[in-house]
Amino acid sequence: MKRISALFLAVCLIIAMMPAVTAKADYRYDEFDMSKSAQAAYVAEKNYNGRQLDIGDFKSPADIYVYEDSYIFVLDNGNNRIVVLNDRFEVEKVIESVMQGTEALDISGAKGIYVSPEGKIYIADTKNSRVIIADQNGTVLQVLGRPDSILFTESVTFLPKSVVTDTTGTIYIVSENSTQGAYMLNPAGEFLGFYGRNEVDVTADVLFQAMLRQFVSEEQRAKMSNFIPVEFANFDVDREGFIYTVTAFSSTPKSSSMIKKLNPLGKNILSKEYRTWGDEPDGVNFRTNYVDIAADDNGFIYALDSYNGRIFMYDNTGFQVAIFGGTGTQLGTFNTAAAIDTIGNRVVVLDSKKNNLTVFHRTSFGQLLVDGLTLYNQGRMDEALPYFEELVKMDANFFYAYYAMSETYYDMEEYKLAEKYALLSQQSQEVYSKAKKMLRNDLLRDNFTLVFVLVIFAALGVMAVSKVVAAKRKERYQTAIQNGKRVRDGFYAKMPKWKYPFYILRHPVDGYHEMKNNKKYSMLTANIILGAWVLLSILNWGYIDYDFRDKFQDVSLFQVLLTTVMIFALVVVANWCFCTLMEGKGRLPEIWVCAAYALLPYIICGYIRLVLSYVMVYDEAVFLSYLTMIAALWSFLLFLLGLSVLHDYGLSKTIASFMLTVFGVLIVVFFLILISGLIVQIYSFFMTIYSEIRYRML
Repeated sequence: MKRISALFLAVCLIIAMMPAVTAKADYRYDEFDMSKSAQAAYVAEKNYNGRQLDIGDFKSPADIYVYEDSYIFVLDNGNNRIVVLNDRFEVEKVIESVMQGTEALDISGAKGIYVSPEGKIYIADTKNSRVIIADQNGTVLQVLGRPDSILFTESVTFLPKSVVTDTTGTIYIVSENSTQGAYMLNPAGEFLGFYGRNEVDVTADVLFQAMLRQFVSEEQRAKMSNFIPVEFANFDVDREGFIYTVTAFSSTPKSSSMIKKLNPLGKNILSKEYRTWGDEPDGVNFRTNYVDIAADDNGFIYALDSYNGRIFMYDNTGFQVAIFGGTGTQLGTFNTAAAIDTIGNRVVVLDSKKNNLTVFHRTSFGQLLVDGLTLYNQGRMDEALPYFEELVKMDANFFYAYYAMSETYYDMEEYKLAEKYALLSQQSQEVYSKAKKMLRNDLLRDNFTLVFVLVIFAALGVMAVSKVVAAKRKERYQTAIQNGKRVRDGFYAKMPKWKYPFYILRHPVDGYHEMKNNKKYSMLTANIILGAWVLLSILNWGYIDYDFRDKFQDVSLFQVLLTTVMIFALVVVANWCFCTLMEGKGRLPEIWVCAAYALLPYIICGYIRLVLSYVMVYDEAVFLSYLTMIAALWSFLLFLLGLSVLHDYGLSKTIASFMLTVFGVLIVVFFLILISGLIVQIYSFFMTIYSEIRYRML
């Protein structure tokens, strides 16, 4: 036991002595969720602590709020006071105590502060389950306790940690341990209802648990996990009355509920498109823990992550435009980031462990970014274009600028440039497709005579080739018929093995019978067909025209092989195993060749689709979809016919063997997923322990 304890202490000591995990340089995520280096939009300017401000040290300050872009209110609850700074970060006044008559109220347990447009100070006093409303001198005007309402049941907690008001004076309160959303109160403190609750993310686990509940007893159901919405971590309100909420944590950084912009009805109006709301897992920093959110006058959103010390900046549509900050001891990094707000072109972050404020100022790149995106989001796209041109000169990884430029050039009818920048953005398939269509129409209109002549000559050429082929076919069959009877042996004997896959396309039964009875098949040809399938998969991932490409694909060669050759081998082996038990006569090499030959229609049509993608546009994708479906059905029927001939089965037995094959494949895939999931959980468990130890020892 002593040896184990000593070993554990040694491991902890080694981890503690390792260099602290510091944040990466400024970066943002691309369309594949890969972090890319980026120009700094904000840089740290200076730290301010209580001693520098000559008011004594801050003591575990909890929150800040910027009022009218001129004054910064610091909730220094450890000292039971409120410190007010001006925009030059000089002390304007210190509210040493919040007075209710002659009694000084204890706000040491408060977690949130807000100042209304009328200048009233709202304090979310979590410890005492109340919201205190005071004037600029700290005199209490009103105290809001637990609301008295039939909607506010005993099971609903009232532990305010953040408070804001809208333009009508309605009060919104975020309470700890509340999953119903924010509490809405009228100015008199009467409870109006809940506002903007999060929804449960529908995942495979949620669906499975919901289905399982239908088949278990009440006692078993009570022991199962309950899926409830995640509570808000914090919120903010802008001048137009929109409320921005942030959720601390989600199992995926793409959850649409992590950051929301709510209208008066409590509906999220941020784009529902794919968004990354935090850091992507990288093995160490594998989670995001938001604690606060702020919105500036231009609608840009700043979300503060206390776990990694990061500030994530989004535009007013929810698109990620910058990431800065980090954990550490140097300027611009944090120990425990607690609150954030903006003042002019600066961002202020409160650190409750360092007991200071860190001020970030906007760089020239950041100013171009804000000015350009503000004009763009206002619909003044032509005015924003020069800003974006400068932005991409300074940062070639700023894909959103390419996206905006593509839309702008399309509106200006510069279709070639629109297509170019849409392709560079990797985020604008719609604009790319529309620009390609306009360029194609212009090309056809400008060269109509040439195109018409080429079509006529192509049609005549096809007719001539068809006539020649028909004549040769007639001659071949006449030669192969003696006394009115077809001589099969002579006909097949002269056919090279590599031609059999193409003959099977038109005459599958004859072809498979000959393949089975006279060994007229080639393993080399079958493997070449498989190689063509692998190549087609690679080309479809990266070389099909952009508007037909999967928007968020990022694939490795292993993934291509997994979805082609490995699945193919699994189907063949499963069919051989089951058909052996069902007295099937097909051997493993024959099944392999049969399945490979059956793939030929799908592969041929796949290459045709690949070529046509450069001619057709996304609006015409339905025609390519029909082509793919017909090819897939053709291949499926060829495979079934081949199995029927090889195993000497009837139709019903062939279908039964195929269903068993699918069942066998699913069983194997299920166990592989189970094993891989177990490995991931074990890895995550150890990484969690490692990360927590590192975090505690910082």
